[in-house]
Amino acid sequence: MVGSEEAQLIVFKLEDEEYAMDILQAKEIIVREEVTKVPNVPEFVEGLINLRGDIIPVIDLKKRFNVESKKKGSNIIIVEVEKESFVGIIVDGVSEIIRVPKKEIKPVPQVLTSLISAKYLTGVITIDKKIILIIDVKKILSPKELEKLSSLTTPQ
Repeated sequence: MVGSEEAQLIVFKLEDEEYAMDILQAKEIIVREEVTKVPNVPEFVEGLINLRGDIIPVIDLKKRFNVESKKKGSNIIIVEVEKESFVGIIVDGVSEIIRVPKKEIKPVPQVLTSLISAKYLTGVITIDKKIILIIDVKKILSPKELEKLSSLTTPQ
């Protein structure tokens, strides 16, 4: 069991950069599967997948973060963005699951806070001289975007 003084993080790749997220925000990690395209959605929304009978919207995190994409993501992390509301996020691969003392998680540097993508960040850690940005998946979608996505999966 992870103590309250430790954070357990999933480390994943987007192109050549590593990011992390709190493991408690993830429901599961799956190998990328075929995504059904949906018309009239934001560009970062890849479409929908059927996960054991549940229809899950999938977003491409590289498009959301405006990261130039050279390769197709290989994993989908299923995350809970609201109570009982799940979204899949496409990543290039999951590197590892780590435990770090919470005191080692530093605040987002001031220079980044003015950037649009900084609003998705909760902190920064350094592991083996690598800087890893920690994202909060609950902030990836605005309430309006979340409402639009949930309308895709709710029977009309």
